[in-house]
Amino acid sequence: MKKLLVLVLLVAAGCNARLPESGDAEFILDYALAIRTAEYYYTDKDGTRHYDSLREYQHWQLLYDKYKTAIGQSQNRTERDFRYWLFLGHISWSVSDAAGMEAFSRDLMPVYNRDSTVFLETLRELPFLVSSVCYYLNNHFGFEGDNQDGKLRFVESNR
Repeated sequence: MKKLLVLVLLVAAGCNARLPESGDAEFILDYALAIRTAEYYYTDKDGTRHYDSLREYQHWQLLYDKYKTAIGQSQNRTERDFRYWLFLGHISWSVSDAAGMEAFSRDLMPVYNRDSTVFLETLRELPFLVSSVCYYLNNHFGFEGDNQDGKLRFVESNR
């Protein structure tokens, strides 16, 4: 059922109706909807069950790294990988995931600078991503005290 729902969402988003790799789609949906799955629970020595949010976040970080690495390799990069990486950023923004938002605020501008044509084409095809991408691009300027003077130059050169 989860795969069907993810497939419907991706079709609606224009992602060529292809699911992310096995297991990724289910995790992305669970994360976006804050569904706590059994694999992230553990039982302590007293027999009490606890949710391990760190383990869940580590899984999220692996996905982030996987798709960021894929789009960083120009010879093997696919448009699909690029879309999924931006979709992960959108989810981080949507659920106010501070760590994910920080990673995208740091990493999005270099990706844009390297591949602005594919980047802008993706936004044209998937306009629901525009708000989160604009947030990250804006946040890049002044993020952790860096790039404070570059915003005006960026806007002028990208009109």
